[in-house]
Amino acid sequence: VKTKRETALSAMGVHVGTDSTRAKEDVFNKDLKIVNQISGINKSPSSKLKGDRRSLDGMSPLQEYCNAISMIIPGLVCMYLYKHQPYEDWWSWRMSWMAFSVLIHLPFSCSYHVLLAKRMLEDAVDNTARRLDQSFIHFTCLVTGVALSQDEVFSTICVILNLYFISRLWAAEDAGLMERMGNIGVGVILYGFPPPLR
Repeated sequence: VKTKRETALSAMGVHVGTDSTRAKEDVFNKDLKIVNQISGINKSPSSKLKGDRRSLDGMSPLQEYCNAISMIIPGLVCMYLYKHQPYEDWWSWRMSWMAFSVLIHLPFSCSYHVLLAKRMLEDAVDNTARRLDQSFIHFTCLVTGVALSQDEVFSTICVILNLYFISRLWAAEDAGLMERMGNIGVGVILYGFPPPLR
């Protein structure tokens, strides 16, 4: 039986559900929420932002420590090759510069991932450590591109683009996620071009 208030609202065209209808809707909404959580529908970028901002892409501390270790391995390879050269005069200026870029990137990358692992950064993205890490990624792309290329025009393009990408990391309105990832992708592709083209 409808109350006077419900009758009046219905007359105005406002739908008023009964208690049983509301109860069914609540159960349906709860079930839908559970299904969405299981299927991963709600795992959007915006939902990640509602979580721990000290975590990058939801990575656990163990994963971040593994990231740091993965950055140490190239440095160890460089040191091994320095002590055990494959052949005489293997350490040309090109090899020296590439090894230097890898080694100089190492402390910035490791420190960033360790800080993430320890949850010591208030924001995993908006911080100086992340900008330094990605700046030296571009520095490594720049140096490797020049070292592997024998074309002055290509080397100049590689230098200019990577310097521009670095400037975007430190701009007042710095690059967003898609731009940053795109810039790193371009930097990596650029230094991969020279060897196949020889």
